[in-house]
Amino acid sequence: MKIVAITGKFGSGKSFYSRKINEKLNSSMVVNLDSVFFELINNDQDIKNAIVQKYGENAYNKNNNIDLSVIQEDEEGFSVLFNICEEKFNKKILTIIDKAKEFGVETLVFDWFMLPKTIAFEKADFKILVNPNQKDREQSLISRDSTYTPEIIERKDKALGIDYMSYHYDEIVSHSYQDNSDKIVEKTIKGINEIDKRSIDEEGR
Repeated sequence: MKIVAITGKFGSGKSFYSRKINEKLNSSMVVNLDSVFFELINNDQDIKNAIVQKYGENAYNKNNNIDLSVIQEDEEGFSVLFNICEEKFNKKILTIIDKAKEFGVETLVFDWFMLPKTIAFEKADFKILVNPNQKDREQSLISRDSTYTPEIIERKDKALGIDYMSYHYDEIVSHSYQDNSDKIVEKTIKGINEIDKRSIDEEGR
């Protein structure tokens, strides 16, 4: 089974790109790790206790869910959250990988903004950074949610605590990908399909 990792800042187009790839691949499955992450920080009592100890009772709202506005006041808030739940989070990722193999998935695509920090990124055969022009990204986010401003977006970016360009990628989608999505996806699919050939070449060296 091939593992593909797609990452980038929130609102960069990761999910859009993941769906486009999924449409072109046979026996593939896309997993957005947001749901796994929030399931842990909202329901695992040990993790919740650690978060409250770090950020106080206000870290959770009246519905007992994480209040991200509190977390984002910390410049590395999301990174802190990940560090708190890293061990259990990675165990869940390994379970997803095992289940995908069991069900005969040929290509497993992980999509998440903090993917470089996870074991999924470490195990990935093909790594993609979706990194559009910042102005295009800001305009897209603001058009979808009028509460966003460039300042809020910048603050949320800092809270991730990730230097995306410090990691190695097999492909970086850095231009207006949605305008040429089919052409870019075809290039990505070609790269993914060459994984097996690349592995054989490396073994033969």
